[in-house]
Parts: sequence; structure tokens; C-alpha cells
Amino acid sequence: MKLITHTAIPDSTMFKIVNNCYSLYPATMLHNLTDLRYNLRDKFNIANNIIHVTKCSHIKDLFSPRDMNIIQQTIERTALSNPIDKFLKKILSDNMISYNDQPGSMIMEILKIPVLEEIDNNETYTYFYKWLSFANKKNEKISTLIKNEIYMPFPIEFNDRFDCQLHLHPSFITQLAGGSELGASKVKFFQVLATEFIVATSFSLHNPHKIDSLHMWGLYGNRGAGIAVAYALDDLITLLIANHNPKLNTPPLMFANIKYVNNYNPGEIFTQCCNNYINTNNTKYVKDFWLDFTITKSQVWEHEKELRFFSNIFNDKIAQKISEAIKGETHLGPEKFSQITEIRDTYLNKSIPFILPKEFIFGWEASMNELSDIVNFANKGTIKIPITILDKHINYETNQFYLN
Repeated sequence: MKLITHTAIPDSTMFKIVNNCYSLYPATMLHNLTDLRYNLRDKFNIANNIIHVTKCSHIKDLFSPRDMNIIQQTIERTALSNPIDKFLKKILSDNMISYNDQPGSMIMEILKIPVLEEIDNNETYTYFYKWLSFANKKNEKISTLIKNEIYMPFPIEFNDRFDCQLHLHPSFITQLAGGSELGASKVKFFQVLATEFIVATSFSLHNPHKIDSLHMWGLYGNRGAGIAVAYALDDLITLLIANHNPKLNTPPLMFANIKYVNNYNPGEIFTQCCNNYINTNNTKYVKDFWLDFTITKSQVWEHEKELRFFSNIFNDKIAQKISEAIKGETHLGPEKFSQITEIRDTYLNKSIPFILPKEFIFGWEASMNELSDIVNFANKGTIKIPITILDKHINYETNQFYLN
């Protein structure tokens, strides 16, 4: 059910209610988003307001792993009174705050702790953004946008040809397969399942109005001739929860911050998961690989502040069909790969319904006439979508573009 608690949390935040206990659900998925929206001190206020408004007995699973780490550091670095120490350690052990704990007074004291203010310093966001260039596939992109959909391309369509793509040398496959034909077939089978059924699209936390987004305009916004589209994180929460309904017979949609690592080597993870699959025939190792592979990038891309919306239509039924198509072959030529993609495309819709934009930001070189369909879409509904046109001049005092 929806829980409206005035200004404490967005109306879209949903809780599962069992025996008067409110649990953030599904917590693992929502923690990524609530960490972007709120810091830990915000969440303490949220918990207090929920309990005050609803008189619920408990609130569970509101705190993310990041929050738990901050709480642990606060305990270790602060001489706390016994009640506060006990209160925080209960959160660490159970991820729960109880009505009987009288959280109002506890939380007021916790928010005054200097160490907490020092280390609870993550930047929070209300919106996220997508840049669009119309240098290619203009009509397709505009059509998708004005139908209030999002296009989910295969990784082979990405700007970065190594993003979510494996380019395994035949010698690597032979070595991993132990030199056997059967082993090589299993490696190719694992590779196809783990990489060919991913669809994804990327967003950024960079604000298009600010000049620190210049590289995004240059690379993804056609050097100012494209647009950026603003979306609300609260609306995304609503969409993901609705899609999470197990009664829906659709692949789950997932949303995550990109994880940036030094010296990223997907070959190592592929080797580990593929060996586990070969030894057990358990397709869970397919999911283990593609989940990590889809949201991990080299640290050289960290400046993009990327978020990724993705899905994978892989399941055991598709695995069986792919296995029958491959039939033990170790080398997948064009004809065989065409069979695989035909199976894949039977189950996949790459344009999916998405949330309504909150703003269209036109680059300084964008043509309103050439993009008139977007302008008409923004103005036709009962909810008008604001259009902002950036000027090529920059206000260096505010580090923002002037508006046209």
C-alpha cells in the first residue's frame, strides 16, 4: 500500500505491512534509490515520522548497507550513552526501530552527534537524466520518447563497444574448456546465456544545467544539438515496485548505480562463474555473472555518475531452447547465431513503458523546429512538461548555462 507521511517520504515509497509492522519492500532493490534520495539523518527522521503518523509497532529494512556502515563508525568513534548505544546496536542487528523504543527522543539525540554529521555526507538527488543525440535513429528515438517509453538497446549498440560485451579470444575459450570439444561447447553456451540476453540503458546524476555536465553534452548530447531529459527518482520507485509484482509474467526491471573499480577484469569473473556452471550445470551462475557484469565498469568512467536501468530475459526455458540450437557446437557461425538471436527476439520487447519526464532540456545547438514532435508532446497533456533551452554562454559565478 502507499504510505503518505506528509513531507517525510515521497508518496511513491511503498511498505509491506504485516502485523502492524511496516517494512520497506523490496528492500534490496529500493536501497539503491533511497541512498540516492536521502542520507542517514534523513532516514532517521523518516522512521520517526512514519511511526508517529501510523502508530505502527515497528519499521523494518529502511536502512541500507551504506547506512549500517555509518552507524557502525558512529558507535566506534563516539562515547555514547547506554540507551543510544543500545538503540543503534539494535538497528545494526535487526534493521528495525520499534514504537516502544520511544524513537523520537532517541533520534533527536542521535542527530546531534558530531561524528554522524561528519561522515554522513553523501550527496543526495531528486532527479536523474538521460541525454539523447538525434544524429542517428532520430525518428525512432523521438517516437519512443513521445510514446512515454524508454528504449533498451543491446550492449552491441552502446558507444563503448566493451561495455557489457565480452570479446573472448578462441585461445581463452580453449584454455577454459581444458582443450575438450564438450568443454568448449559449454563455455560458448555459458557466454551466450550470460551476455546475449542483456538489454540496458544508461542515465546520469549530472545536472544538464551545470557546466560539470559538459562532457555529457559532448559525448551523448551531440555537442549541444541534442537534449537531456529529466526524470524523478520518486517516480522510478513507483515503476520498479509495480514491475516487481511476481504475478506479472515479465522479466524483472532493475536499476543500479554503476560500480567503478580499478583494473576491472571481467575475464576473471567469467572464468569463476563459468567453471562453477560447468561443474554443476546450475544456471544460477549465469545470473551471478551477468548481474555483476552489467553494473561494473572501469574507474576511468567514474566521471559520468552513471545509473543503469537493465533487464535480462534469461530463464531456464530459454536456456533449454538455446541448448537445443547450439547442439554441442563449439564455433557459432552466422547461421547458428542468427537462430539464437531469433529465439532471443521472440521473448524481448526493447521499448518499454517508462515514467513521465519532468523536464526537457534543449542543448544550445538544438533545433526546436526539427524536434517539434517533442515540443508538441510536452504541451499536449493535462500535465505540461517544462521545456528549457540552454544558451551557449556560461555563468561562471553559478557554474551554470544561461537560459535562452
